[in-house]
Amino acid sequence: MEKKLTVEADRDAARSSRNQRIDDHHSWAENEAAAMAEALSLSAEYRLLLCAASRVHDLGKDRELWQTAMGAPRAERPLAKVANNRANGRALNGYRHEFGSLGDGETVFNSLPGELRDLARHIVVAHHGFARPVIAAKDPDTPPSLATPRAREAAPRFTRLRAHWGPWGLAWWETLLRAVDWKASAALDLMPAQNSKDQ
Repeated sequence: MEKKLTVEADRDAARSSRNQRIDDHHSWAENEAAAMAEALSLSAEYRLLLCAASRVHDLGKDRELWQTAMGAPRAERPLAKVANNRANGRALNGYRHEFGSLGDGETVFNSLPGELRDLARHIVVAHHGFARPVIAAKDPDTPPSLATPRAREAAPRFTRLRAHWGPWGLAWWETLLRAVDWKASAALDLMPAQNSKDQ
């Protein structure tokens, strides 16, 4: 039982037993989101929201800073999960990939109906527990003049959403995206390793 808990906890980390590309991770996450929405009988609009958030939640990992800090092999970048133990979180200097995803996912967020945009933005930026209510305005690919206002929007957005959903309802939405992320992270580990003789 202890081993299983350890494995499940590791699903949330940047490390994996095998490298996982960001585009693959997002594709698997979107599939998991659709399956979860179906299992929970979510309405069409909330299914759309969960799938959209899943499609962009790790875009912020596509930064030279993040890839280097996690020890991603240069030839395989950009990776969402890295199969090594060379990660150096201190090298990120406070950068959170969720914050980068918040900015990079703006086109997807804007494609949602207006009342869903704030919730999608929040669950993406909060899916690892930050932006409840604040997050640092640090993004190596975004100038401070854009990053600072984006970070300042996190607390009032959190307050509005908590007033609407209640603390447990909002936490439930955050947990849905985190569960989707975990399942997508596990997808590669559950696949048989590619045998070069078979290709």
